[in-house]
Amino acid sequence: MKCFVLVSVIKITLILSLTIILLIPQIFFTYVVKSASHVIPLFYHRILCLIIGIKIEIRGKPSFAERTLYVSNHCSYLDIVVLGSILPACFISKSEVSAWPFFGLLARLQRTIFIDRKAIKSTVEQVDVLSKRLLSGDSLILFPEGSSTDGTEVLPFKSSLFYIVSKESKNLGNFIQPITLAYTHVNEKRIDQKTRSKICWFGDATLLNHLWNFLGTLSSNVIVTFHDPVNKNIFKDRKDIAIFCHKRISTLLKRINSNLVP
Repeated sequence: MKCFVLVSVIKITLILSLTIILLIPQIFFTYVVKSASHVIPLFYHRILCLIIGIKIEIRGKPSFAERTLYVSNHCSYLDIVVLGSILPACFISKSEVSAWPFFGLLARLQRTIFIDRKAIKSTVEQVDVLSKRLLSGDSLILFPEGSSTDGTEVLPFKSSLFYIVSKESKNLGNFIQPITLAYTHVNEKRIDQKTRSKICWFGDATLLNHLWNFLGTLSSNVIVTFHDPVNKNIFKDRKDIAIFCHKRISTLLKRINSNLVP
């Protein structure tokens, strides 16, 4: 127990120190030199991975083309740290995150786009905001399940936001790249249903309790697979894109998880 608390406290101290050091430069880049606004978040998330012990295995090649929509399954807030350490892109997040202490500030400084999935009337407005970001040259990261899971399966994708890279949107997004996230080990041991709860944030677990328990772990491993990017013009509509991405991501996740079973 003492070791658990000590590890957690050390990590929290290092995270806060790193955040304070990089906060002012990132504010400057975010509001003054927007073209360089991804530089510090990439560095920040890479150092965070070292501090909290996340080991990333990258498979495939990420597309760094402008106006790419990255589509990923969602297991935890840790997905943001993992993908944020690889991709110079902006996250699309639920509106509640903007009000979270500390995390909300970090999300805003990374130019995260906040959307309200429950507000049906505002879907058109949300698509308009996302479209403008794509037109400005930004690439976006979307978690279309709408919620994080235990990482054993992929929930059905909500297709409404795929409009921004569908044929109907004309010349907005260029490419779509599905990404499969699979957490495989905790403390150098194969992940199982018990240890999944230390990494994946699901069920009734509160954010702070889950974060405290996670910080007590020494290490975790995740496989990040970048599927081949595809041109939006091969799909007939947004639902077709959602089905394609879901199949790619879920099929590989199932295969990786099956190999983890003793």
